[in-house]
Amino acid sequence: IRKFNFRSRTKGYNIAFVAGMIPRKNPVLLLQIIEKLVKLDRRYKLFIAGEFINPEIKFYWNYFVKERELHNNVIFEGWQGDINEWLEDKNYILSTSIHESFGYNIAEAMIKGIKPIIYNFPYSKEIWDEKYLFNTVDEAVIKITEDQYDSLEYYNFVKNRYSLEKEI
Repeated sequence: IRKFNFRSRTKGYNIAFVAGMIPRKNPVLLLQIIEKLVKLDRRYKLFIAGEFINPEIKFYWNYFVKERELHNNVIFEGWQGDINEWLEDKNYILSTSIHESFGYNIAEAMIKGIKPIIYNFPYSKEIWDEKYLFNTVDEAVIKITEDQYDSLEYYNFVKNRYSLEKEI
């Protein structure tokens, strides 16, 4: 918790995704969500801290981005040495993974006051509050575009459930 600086945030247009691009991270769903958001408002941008690990995913990804003209809205920034700094201008952390053990990227963003948008993967309800979970593209878009945004709530959720002191 002390490694990440909290600040109160508001709704916005910058969406973070932190992961290597492999099938388990469900990048096709990620593309469908950003496409729908961009149809609503071209200001939405998806920033990715990671890189392609799977060549088939990269091939499809590049095709989809070109086909849907999303090149101005999908920004690959590679692996990040300082994720705290990289997340500073982001409004949402989006996780589309179909399998996670925990999701440090989600917790780290929440500690910074960033709103989590988390795919309902198996056992996700045991880790995260159901109000942060989505099942469909439309549900994810609603969670991103709705007025509900509470940085302190996200911070306190992680602090109260997953602090180092509590885990030890």
